[in-house]
Amino acid sequence: MTEMDPTPHLERLGLRLCSPLQITVATVCGSPIAGGWLRAGNHRLLGRRGSWLTILEGIVVTALLFPAWGRETSIEVARLLMVLAYAIWVGRRDKATYDYFRSSGGQRRSSWYVLGVCAVVQVVLGLVVTALVLGALLAILSRHPTSADGRLRPM
Repeated sequence: MTEMDPTPHLERLGLRLCSPLQITVATVCGSPIAGGWLRAGNHRLLGRRGSWLTILEGIVVTALLFPAWGRETSIEVARLLMVLAYAIWVGRRDKATYDYFRSSGGQRRSSWYVLGVCAVVQVVLGLVVTALVLGALLAILSRHPTSADGRLRPM
């Protein structure tokens, strides 16, 4: 049995994998973290070890692309192209395994599940960014000079 051969696990009824297209869409809409989460789920269901590495890969890619968010239009377009290229690459990495899985009677995971993963990842990322911004704001305000009555003085 090779790593690409999911045959020993197909006898489990109800085994469902995310398709390469679902992983690509999740990577674009939910961030590379969402795509990594879905790939990790596929790897776990197929009995592969180290599936957490796909989530870590998504976190690293998201962190590398994050500084470009909200900048000039040309940088935003470049970031979008990088995400699309990464999404297509990630979605196609396991295509042979998925095709074999489907031809052997395996089922595709629900698109609602994929949408839910995207939503959860977006909410968590939003909370993390909000916490970072509030933390930075509090750090700046704690260093700002105040008057005796606690009001901020102009600098």
